[in-house]
Amino acid sequence: MFNRDDLYDKRRPLGSLRAFLGGFLCCAVLAAALWAVLYFFTGKEAAIRRLIRDNYLEEVSSKDITEGKYRGMVAATGDRYAAYYSKEEYEEMQKTNRGVYTGIGVTFMTDAETNEVTIIEVYKDSPGEKAGLLAGDRVVRINDAEGPDIDISLIASDLRSGKLKSVTITVEREGTAEPVTVTLKPEEVDLKTVAYVLQEDGTGYICISNFRETTADHFEEALTTLKEQGMERLVIDLRNNPGGLVSATTKMLGMFVPEGLLVYTVDKAGNRKEYNSECEEPLAVPLAVLVNENSASASEIFAGAVKDRKAGIIVGKTTFGKGIVQSYMPLFDKSAVKITTAFYYTPDGININGTGIVPDLEADMGEEEIMDAGEKDTQYQAAVAALKKQ
Repeated sequence: MFNRDDLYDKRRPLGSLRAFLGGFLCCAVLAAALWAVLYFFTGKEAAIRRLIRDNYLEEVSSKDITEGKYRGMVAATGDRYAAYYSKEEYEEMQKTNRGVYTGIGVTFMTDAETNEVTIIEVYKDSPGEKAGLLAGDRVVRINDAEGPDIDISLIASDLRSGKLKSVTITVEREGTAEPVTVTLKPEEVDLKTVAYVLQEDGTGYICISNFRETTADHFEEALTTLKEQGMERLVIDLRNNPGGLVSATTKMLGMFVPEGLLVYTVDKAGNRKEYNSECEEPLAVPLAVLVNENSASASEIFAGAVKDRKAGIIVGKTTFGKGIVQSYMPLFDKSAVKITTAFYYTPDGININGTGIVPDLEADMGEEEIMDAGEKDTQYQAAVAALKKQ
């Protein structure tokens, strides 16, 4: 006998599946519709924020998302030198440009092959000096990181930003049986950008590591002291100098390059801005400027002016080739954007962007040689030999 109930029971699983799928489809359509409404009324940015808030596994603050948005806008230019700085970051950048920074006053060097970290300089009156750290100390531990896991750039960034309130460093020192461990708190440290000495043969030597606001004053002090000590020739070392402030660079050039053009810039609108020397008493001794492939930006402005104005000779290797200028543009909330705003040209009208400055006298550095203005510094020795012939 035919029984409708039997037929109904046999079809129930299929009917339930259809009902489930129908309900799921309705929910999906409804969700899509709601998302479309949200997107329409709140915009793409709000929609992405909601996605992150509701779905991202980790916690992220609204401020971090906003700051990331601004960084993305600047990065979208494709300008490798462009950057967005939050209020706090811009304040630190301004301090650095003034010649001070927040840190422990220690310069580290990381071996490219072994990742071994060594202290190569400790600034005077810095937390590092007060704690007894010395140049030559081998770093074996910083906080929880040991050996090859030590990331110096990250630690430095966290110290500058205030994320790290202190840092504990363990070093091994030649002549000391046990490792030395010290804990330091970051302070404002004066950046040492100029070092100088009068060599026994009468050669004055000035090494400039960067161009900050205070660099020009320190350079003037070095130049005056070496003159008073009776230097017979001068070597200015810009090797591995990445650049810095154009204003500081041209101020320094104006202390010894004869009156006239030092460099000029041309912006997007074609506006030309000239920087000139007003020096009435040029340097009275032969000059050589040392450069290498890591001498960039303001270093190249310096070398380019010396070369084109015939104020001295350039010795070493062809420079980096950064013939463009970046400008910091503050925003209403005290954050800032740095973008490339102009090309610069040497006095002879040459833009060296991508090509660099070719030295008058090319000199190599051997693998076992070091840049210390000593006997093993072949580039320095080549510069001195050339000056003694003049």
